[in-house]
Amino acid sequence: MAFSYAANTGASRTGTLTIAGQTFTLTQAPCMYSISPDTVKMDSDGGAATVNVSTGSACTWTASSNESWIIISAGASGTGNGTVRFTVARNNGKKRDGTLTIAGHNAKVEQKDD
Repeated sequence: MAFSYAANTGASRTGTLTIAGQTFTLTQAPCMYSISPDTVKMDSDGGAATVNVSTGSACTWTASSNESWIIISAGASGTGNGTVRFTVARNNGKKRDGTLTIAGHNAKVEQKDD
């Protein structure tokens, strides 16, 4: 017998299946996410970089930039493990720090000054 279930993005939950008169209890933990690296260091020229997302195969996630000078080029959303690719614009001023929000976590981007 096969069964399916939706990803759990909330609190832990419990359900039951009854098969041939026997009841089976199932407990599903919420989706857990991790990102790596959580800090990306760039030189003043900018360029391309990536952050990897690790999670369960049915878990969905999104990524967004919190800065105008950090642009997501691929992987703005996904299901299961994935990679967020982004570019950082050239820095002609002082050292700057920014963030991407990926699967509910902040990835810090540190960029050297010119």
